[in-house]
Formats: sequence, structure tokens, C-alpha cells
Amino acid sequence: MAFWARFGRDVSNRLPRLCSGIRQSSSSTPSSSMAPVPRRGRPAKRQVTSLDPRRLNVRDLLDLSGQQRSCIAFTTSSNTPPIEGPSRAPRNVLVSFQDYNSSFPPGTHGLFYFHRRPHAHVAAGELRFRTFSIDNISGQAELQERFDTGSDLADAVNPFLPWKLSLLSLATSSRPTVYNLLMKQNLITPSMDQKIQDLLAKFREGSKSQTFHHRLRSQVVERITDPFILDFNRVRHNYIFLHEEAILRCTWKYGFAPYSGKAWVRLEAARGVNGIPGTNVVMRLLRFAQSPNPTDEGLQREGELVKRMGPHGERVWTTYHASPFITPSSMKILEETYLNT
Repeated sequence: MAFWARFGRDVSNRLPRLCSGIRQSSSSTPSSSMAPVPRRGRPAKRQVTSLDPRRLNVRDLLDLSGQQRSCIAFTTSSNTPPIEGPSRAPRNVLVSFQDYNSSFPPGTHGLFYFHRRPHAHVAAGELRFRTFSIDNISGQAELQERFDTGSDLADAVNPFLPWKLSLLSLATSSRPTVYNLLMKQNLITPSMDQKIQDLLAKFREGSKSQTFHHRLRSQVVERITDPFILDFNRVRHNYIFLHEEAILRCTWKYGFAPYSGKAWVRLEAARGVNGIPGTNVVMRLLRFAQSPNPTDEGLQREGELVKRMGPHGERVWTTYHASPFITPSSMKILEETYLNT
């Protein structure tokens, strides 16, 4: 229940675009003197100097409501130059809600911040936007209180998920400016950065891509026991799994017809599934995020194992423990969690 209580406030298959820009911002804009936000034409320029949720800056307050895109300079301050480096040259970024033809919804005012769970995987975390009223903030204490009681901007396609950019995308060369700020604020320490770069190097050995730019629509599963969204309507499912040994991509190139809806699911270990001896990995449907069509031929049910329709009828979805996206450390966690209780 703790997971659902937390996630209900911190509201993917499809994540927002954050594209490299070329213009440099030179000033920050206090909330009390914000200029009218242009809704058309050239993107509005803004500056963000902190992504630490415990070191908020009133000068970072933004109102993106109705904007199709906004030019953001993520930098420590106007007097402190960003970290230099061959893969981390200072650049502005253009931020959009879903794509450049869609606008941020009304009420998109608040702060960008870095979200990371305690004791998370070294490569876990994401850039989010916390929405709250930015009018008449009297001081730092009130700013912190409004931030803490606010809610995260919801994703354009899956409103039960937050608008976010994964740390994986920020750590690659196409996302240097935000990652620089995370390092400058010690949200990513030098030792963490080294581990992240080592894991990315392993990932690139088996991938044609050198960045995660075109994989932003993949859901990132930070822990093997974490719930994630399964869209029964899709025929292609993209996930990134964070393991102790490696970062692995998982693409299921099949659908779940005739089922529909979207659901929170999690991976579990089970024995004797579909009459097959041994230990395999299954998915349990925790709850529906988007209700299925009531006229579906057969229904997936909350609390039960996810099923697929095959040539021999309906069977429980399963994959072998040696599946390409399951590592020994994660399989051990699944077995200890679901078989040794």
C-alpha cells in the first residue's frame, strides 16, 4: 500500500521529449516579475539553477501553461559556469509536453526537480515537474511547503504516470546540461557517475544505440520487483531493466489480443506454471489503470497471473529464468521474495 500511496501523489510507455537547443540563456526570472509567456513562435527562455527537492530556489519557478515548448538553461547560477567536458558541453534544452504540436496543460506552474527513491539503483532517478500555486510565496519555508504538498505533472498519454525523463537519458551525451547540474549539486556523485558510465558502456556493447534518446518511450523498471504498466492493446512492449550487473533492454514483439486495457503488473517467480516443471518468471496483474473493454473475449483479472491467448488456448504468460532480460542477481531476488515465504 505504501507504493500506491506514494505514487498517487507523484503521478512510461511514452515519455516527454527534451531536445538539445543552441541558444544560451543569460538571466533567471523571479516569480514575482515573470514576463507574459509567449504561446506561439520562438520558445520562451527560462533558467533553472537547482534540481534538489531540498534546496529549492524561488527564482526557478516556472509557468509553462499553454506553451508548446520552452527553452530552459539548466545551470548552477548565472555566475558559475557549468562543468566542461568532451561529452558535457553546456547547452540549453527545449522542453515540450509530448511533442512540439502539443501544449503544456493549464496549471503547469511550479518547479523542475530530480526524483530518486532512497537506496535506489545507481542509475535510477528521473527529472519531473512538481506543480503547485506559485502566487504570493512569502519565503523559503512556504515554497518548501507548497512543493511538498503539490503533485507531479502527469504524462500526456498515460495520466496515471508522471511526466518524466529518466536518468539514463540525462546521462548520455545528448542530455549533458541537466546531468551537469545533478553532478554540480552532488545529486549524482563522482563515484555514482563512474558506475553509471560503466553500466552504460556495457549496455552499448550489445546495442546499436549510443544514447537512450530514441528509447525515451521505454519504461524504466528500477527494481525487478517494482510494478510497471502493461498495455494489453499494444503489440510491442519496450522496457529497460536496471540490474546489479547490467542495464538490459527488453522488447516483447507480440500482443495480448483479445485482451484490452492497461494494468499495473509485476514480475514474480513461480514453479510448475502451465504444467511445466521448474522455476519460471510470471506476471501478476495488480490492478487496472485503464479498464478493459467489457466485451473482451476472456478477461484478465486483478490479483491473478497475466494470460496470453495462443494456438492451444489461454495460458499463463511465462518466461524462463534464463530470459535475456533477467540477470542472476534479479532472479535470486524474485526467488527469495516469492518462493521462500
